[in-house]
Amino acid sequence: MLRKFGPNDIIINTMRATPLSAFFIYDSKIYYNDEPARKFATMYNSTPGASPSVLQTDQLTSAPSTGYLSLYEYNIARTSGSYAPISPGVSTPGEFEGGGSWLPNSGIVPMIYPYLTKDSARASFKTATGGDTIEGMTPAFYNNEFQFGDVIKGQYPQNCTITREFIMEASSSGDPDAVNDIGEPAPTNGTYNRHFVSLKTLMDIYGVKSRHYVVSSSFANKNKQTGSLIHIPSLFYGTKIRPGTVSLKWYYTGSLMGELRDTKRNGELIQVSGSSANNGKIAGVIFYNEGFAYLTGSWDISNAASPAVSLSSSSDAAEGKKAPSWIYWGAGMNDGVTEASTSNTTKVGNIKTASFAMNFEGETKTQVMTLYAHARRGEVNYSSNPSFLEYGQRLMKMTSSHLYAENPNRRMKNTVSSAFGTGSISSNYTASFQRQVYISKIGVYDKERNLIAVATLGSPVLKKEDEDLAFKLKMDF
Repeated sequence: MLRKFGPNDIIINTMRATPLSAFFIYDSKIYYNDEPARKFATMYNSTPGASPSVLQTDQLTSAPSTGYLSLYEYNIARTSGSYAPISPGVSTPGEFEGGGSWLPNSGIVPMIYPYLTKDSARASFKTATGGDTIEGMTPAFYNNEFQFGDVIKGQYPQNCTITREFIMEASSSGDPDAVNDIGEPAPTNGTYNRHFVSLKTLMDIYGVKSRHYVVSSSFANKNKQTGSLIHIPSLFYGTKIRPGTVSLKWYYTGSLMGELRDTKRNGELIQVSGSSANNGKIAGVIFYNEGFAYLTGSWDISNAASPAVSLSSSSDAAEGKKAPSWIYWGAGMNDGVTEASTSNTTKVGNIKTASFAMNFEGETKTQVMTLYAHARRGEVNYSSNPSFLEYGQRLMKMTSSHLYAENPNRRMKNTVSSAFGTGSISSNYTASFQRQVYISKIGVYDKERNLIAVATLGSPVLKKEDEDLAFKLKMDF
């Protein structure tokens, strides 16, 4: 039974939310909102046909480790060489990614992946593989290596997390006599960081908020300056990072050594705790809409109160040790800096003595459509459920090559309960017949009568013929 929504039955509004994101970086690992790695254990058989005998632990999500968000929860427990619960009695072989075959009852489950076939539309993936040998794809590969009809493969899972990019000198011409702001010789062959260069125009535009954004100003020349670029994907904050909520903290052996906050809400990251001589200094800027933070503060946060820490990769442990400063904040955040790469395994000055935290609130805007579906008095009194009719009645009155007629005398099942309908004496007693149905699902159709959404109720709702009911449906976009 179709009913048209009235002019006051559809309401569209925008729901704003400010989700909190909290990151903690320690020992080259990232923890997001204090969530540990979630894993589960499965049994598999190492020999096809044998009983499950080997225990293996797999990730509960498709993200590679903590601190990641998965765009699609695909390939859970399907990583290379992983196993899944056994399906008894299944022995149909299938094609395995990279060639070969697999047996489902052996516990081996291949990876799933998106794919396209090359055609005149020339559609492809940003990163794709073709066949078993081509791991990356450029236009030359696409034009020359793929024939029409060839399968072009993408990759799952797709994950995102925050990353740090240490920039010794963002953009220079290679002056052999140049010395950067931390007293180290600049590269003599010139440098060019594409991520920094892509932000230069945006930095100058944001200069109207603060002169600390500007690439070259009386404060510094960012082309010659050592910096640290923090990448924050929009999945963590939504539309924008909420001004005034950003906090970057540096811990040494578990004690807070310094903190940056955007107290002015203009993008300046100001040191608010640490050595009193440096409090109030601006250590960097943050791009609220784009999800970047650029740190340039090179002063010693501890004011020589703590030893140097191995915060940069170097073959020489002594050379890799740096005084704690904001340009080294977040060392180990997917930047290749690890305990092994710093060549320092001693307890004093080890990268494990430093830890970092970043908190901020995002702003999300969700379009919400609210629909009111009415079941008015005297309407919605018939059900498509087969139990709506009494059992055992003939469906058809007659049928032939010229006629099909249903039985017009079929009786509806009386579902009206009675207090006298129980016991051995009155087991067949029912109350007076009334039209009533139980509503369990509501369908939403477009103007062409195509089903576009289905609302399933938690439990069926009784609808009597003399009642008016209204159901409130909400759809997020």
